[in-house]
Amino acid sequence: MTVMGPHRAAESILGVSIVPLVGSATVPGWLRVVVAFARALGARIGTVVHFHDPHLIMLGPLLRLAGKHSIYDVHDDYEASLRDRLSRFPRLALALAKLWWALEYVAARLSSAVVVADRQLARKFASCEPTILSNFPWRDFTPPADVTGESTFNVIYVGGVSGARGVDKVVDAIDLLPFEDLRFHIIGDCRDPILRQRITTHPRVVYHGRVAWDQLHQHYVKAHVGVALYQRLQGFLCCETPVKILEYMAAGIPVVCSDFPGLRTFVEEPGYGITVAPDDAVAIAKVLRRLYEAPALRASLGEAGRRAFETKYNWEAEEPKLLGLYATLAAKKRKSVWSRA
Repeated sequence: MTVMGPHRAAESILGVSIVPLVGSATVPGWLRVVVAFARALGARIGTVVHFHDPHLIMLGPLLRLAGKHSIYDVHDDYEASLRDRLSRFPRLALALAKLWWALEYVAARLSSAVVVADRQLARKFASCEPTILSNFPWRDFTPPADVTGESTFNVIYVGGVSGARGVDKVVDAIDLLPFEDLRFHIIGDCRDPILRQRITTHPRVVYHGRVAWDQLHQHYVKAHVGVALYQRLQGFLCCETPVKILEYMAAGIPVVCSDFPGLRTFVEEPGYGITVAPDDAVAIAKVLRRLYEAPALRASLGEAGRRAFETKYNWEAEEPKLLGLYATLAAKKRKSVWSRA
């Protein structure tokens, strides 16, 4: 197997060959496609190429011309995210979002297969007959939380640290609560200087910065509650199974997340957590108070989430679908348009 992506150097790890690509934010997207295509042809890769980076969207059709099968893997609704990012310029946002979707749709149709992260994306790419492949954690990602002996009540958030992900609203909610032993642990990159200043100086917030994925369990095992309060943006409204929520469930801690339809269905109705208006600090504070004061409720929600993770929402349950797709495509021989007849 060969993996291409931003990496320090070409090397082999556990039998997987890593081909480094240009990963700098200053490098134009078109140049990433050129470099990726050249290295894909130069590397000893198999007949199936699976890529995630939307900058490489035209890589699929090019690789098919070179006699390989390509899989376009969609983790986000990039059309909706583009509208959010350009929301101050609504006409421009609409035009560019439509242009992107037209390009993405054509590239997806020209790829050998399309993989999507959830049902909402599956509906969007329905004409491509996509495979739904959720990026769930491995079963051994983390042991269940054990807060015995913890002197503080630990609320945890893991992910991009920004207002769009509701971090500031959680801090607002904490300011409304009287519990001096409450701590809000934030893990992830923060590029907002104002928000960073606030979370690094707040007496009840602990900002850890970026933490390696294989070290996250050290923080999850000490947590009482996990929060994922995505704001009401187009890119978030239709999300159903965010990876961070699955990580909270893996840790056996109750989830507090946004009251979007998909999240209510996935989190609240089965009893894995509580949904709340993500832009209402008072409502968020009430939910945190309720969980602070009700250890039995926390245990019930957390245990239900952990059971669901162990039985259904783990990578071991998803892996056969991906391997099956690889096998199906690999069995279909393709011929390069540049090869001799």
